[in-house]
Amino acid sequence: MKECVVAMDQGSSSSRALAFDSRGGILAQSRSPVATRRKNDLRAEQDAEEILNSQSLALRRTLSALGDPRRVRGIGLAAQRSTVVFWDKDSGRPVCPALSWQDGRAAQICDGHREHLESVFEKTGLVLNPYYSACKMQWVLRHVPRARRLLERGRLLAGPVSSYLVWHLTRGEVFGVDPSMAQRTLLFNIHTLDWDEFLLSLFGIPRSILPPVRLSGGAWGEFRERGVRIPILCTLGDQQGAVLGARCLSPGQALLSHGTGAFLLLNTGAELCRVPGLLTSVGWSVSRGLSAAAPGSSAAGAMRACYLLEGTVHAVAPGYQWLGRNFGWLKDNGEVDGLCRRSKRRVWVLNALGGLGAPRWDYRVPTQFYGLGPETVSADIVRGATECIGFLIADIAARMSESGQKIATLSAAGGISRVDYLLQFEADLLQREVVRPPEAELTALGAAHLAAQAAGLPFDSGGALKRARRFRPKISGDEARALHGRWRRFVEGARALSERMESGL
Repeated sequence: MKECVVAMDQGSSSSRALAFDSRGGILAQSRSPVATRRKNDLRAEQDAEEILNSQSLALRRTLSALGDPRRVRGIGLAAQRSTVVFWDKDSGRPVCPALSWQDGRAAQICDGHREHLESVFEKTGLVLNPYYSACKMQWVLRHVPRARRLLERGRLLAGPVSSYLVWHLTRGEVFGVDPSMAQRTLLFNIHTLDWDEFLLSLFGIPRSILPPVRLSGGAWGEFRERGVRIPILCTLGDQQGAVLGARCLSPGQALLSHGTGAFLLLNTGAELCRVPGLLTSVGWSVSRGLSAAAPGSSAAGAMRACYLLEGTVHAVAPGYQWLGRNFGWLKDNGEVDGLCRRSKRRVWVLNALGGLGAPRWDYRVPTQFYGLGPETVSADIVRGATECIGFLIADIAARMSESGQKIATLSAAGGISRVDYLLQFEADLLQREVVRPPEAELTALGAAHLAAQAAGLPFDSGGALKRARRFRPKISGDEARALHGRWRRFVEGARALSERMESGL
């Protein structure tokens, strides 16, 4: 009876559970969809109970497919970041819908804290904006009466999706958060690896409702299945899971992750690197000699962390969905590559549906097109939207390079990374080989890696990564720089036009 680990991958559109053997091979898997409900341009919500039920269903189906749950040495969890859940400690029921990381309703609250931009960035490594949880949490405490009543009665709990799931999967026995998820609340100090009193006061969030900080890998309680107690051995953010899954384990190794959003994440090791316009993220935390934190206690003093330099691109998959839903130019993402190759004319597209992320962080500029003509066809628009992703990634890479950070290796992951045209375009712009591993489930693989390590189970997925597809630059460095220069002129012109239109000039 081969031993294995199970990884839960809770994302914006689905919850999955995959069982991996010691070589990273998938033994069983299950997926359950999750909906995001948009009420207007700003509000994006999810049903926390739907998230829980979908993840529990996927987990139980995978365990059932394995037969004997005693085969499972441990469970790891990677989850969407920056989505926040409030729930009642007594009943376990959500207090209100989960506010998605895509939710922008707290923009005005965020604007009210602008004088603290530098302090927030210095403490958290993140840019102050409504993308992260703190302002959304402040909005809930201001506008949801039930949340305030439960707070007064000492029954209110709040945290990222991972905290909510672990609390329920362990039947309320474990309330915790790891640094990679805690950071996305904008309340976590990346220097002390604990909640920050200044930030808690700034956003008006009581420490009492937040989970204690624990190691990413370690004892996270037990999940009971058919009389068997299976240890939960790690939680971390989904992008951090993908970095681990791609084996970007050393400084200089980077991951291009393409999904709902796109991310360029560069491993900087123990170095906490700060670059204006980019994010400093906690990758994962490991013990300074302790196997795990005691249940219910803070592990901040026992941690050492691996850090990532990160840049984000918003609304990647939603951008394609927008083209299909509103204009009928795209039925599904499987058509993207073919349409890009059929295009004969470049159209410049600035996809700002979710705002511009790193390094500009501009949430006011609208989506814009340039170069439309009588012969423009839908394939040209789809190609332009695809090249926009590559250009925005190149902007992030340029900022990393300007700061003195070098990318030694570059891997690609995520559903949109299946678009060959995009990866080739990124290889051309970045003038660097892009390697796409054959294993598409890198986020789950990373959670499995950390869970296996905590379980003391040998785990080596390197064999599968050797069968990777490699995309090498096909244009010269001079051509790449000229093309990127034209893109920058287009973006700055689009932003200037947007500013003039808003001011009425």
